[in-house]
Amino acid sequence: MEGKDHHAIARKQTGYVKRTPDEGSSSSLGKKQDSKTSEDQMSSPSNRKVNRKEEERNAKSIELYLKQEKELFLQSQQEPKLLLLGSADSGKSTLLKQLKIIHGNGFTNEERDAVKISIVNSLLSACQTLINLSNDSNLKQKFNRLMLLDTSSECTMLIPPEIIETINELWNMSEIQEVYDNQSVMPETTSYFFQNAGRVLQDDYIPSNEDILNFRKPTEHIHDTIFKIRDNPMHFIDVNGLKHTRKAWVPYFDDCNAIFFVASLSCYDQMLVENDQINRMVDAIQLFESLINNPLLSKPNFVLFLNKKDLFEKKIKKVPITNFFPDFQGDIYSMKQTVKFFHELFLATNKTSKTVLTNVTSITDTNTMRVIVHQVMQNVVMTNVKALLGT
Repeated sequence: MEGKDHHAIARKQTGYVKRTPDEGSSSSLGKKQDSKTSEDQMSSPSNRKVNRKEEERNAKSIELYLKQEKELFLQSQQEPKLLLLGSADSGKSTLLKQLKIIHGNGFTNEERDAVKISIVNSLLSACQTLINLSNDSNLKQKFNRLMLLDTSSECTMLIPPEIIETINELWNMSEIQEVYDNQSVMPETTSYFFQNAGRVLQDDYIPSNEDILNFRKPTEHIHDTIFKIRDNPMHFIDVNGLKHTRKAWVPYFDDCNAIFFVASLSCYDQMLVENDQINRMVDAIQLFESLINNPLLSKPNFVLFLNKKDLFEKKIKKVPITNFFPDFQGDIYSMKQTVKFFHELFLATNKTSKTVLTNVTSITDTNTMRVIVHQVMQNVVMTNVKALLGT
């Protein structure tokens, strides 16, 4: 709750207003006489009594306000806190969006309008990125109109039909498809928006829940969002997953009740944005190891989300995991065996007696996540916070 100016409150309640001398007064003598009369009135016994009552009333109001502020603070300290942790682009923020759909009030019209601008500009920027990555001067010349488009975050221009046709033509080129498959600078859901370009680039486009869930925007700050689950307020804290920002997580370890660790299955062939020498899957496993064995996190339960199973299932058919994890001995095309391999790599890092609840999922699937979130909250979180909630 935002801090308030207690003096301002007192002034408002007493009706005190700082006054300046009236303009156009006839003489200084008149002012002195008015002032003397006012002083005489203020000094009368009846007025002094009224003033004391006003002061007592103001003091009680301020005392009540401070008491309420303290109660709210203590209540917030008792409310369960769940940390959403994981590497960048693992799906932590998408999980928070799902919680907003399932346990919140969904997205406002203002939020949808803001996401619309971001989606459109991101798609136009992706066109330019793919053309640049192709290193084909003929492509740059052919699609020069796309290269000249304004993709700034403030751009709200209307997209003419011929531009939409040009974007579809670009995306359907086999050369561009190959460039897209071999790049790692764009989010994996970029293809979703290319496939829906004809819809999202219309003037009357309003982003659906699915669009918002598929849109990726890096978490820049720590977000503490409260959702009511079974009438109990719970804090879900989303953080930036980039490697250099992880020290900022530590202050939240102290009183958290559960860790939701999100890892992308489909990142096994990708490198970190901030360090192209470190494999993203290796980084996620090492990060999980550092968290689950951290003495500061000895109490919280751990829930592991192996995310993006839909993208993973498609990718293993094109990119064998043995190219990056040669220790794998099973069928490289088997979804069951490859998922089990990575699951065991995560669990093998656990040197504690904790039981890790694992969910293999696509966090963008609302219907599935509705069931999973319910099970997780029922089987893990609620058992951990019963003492705090007194139930």
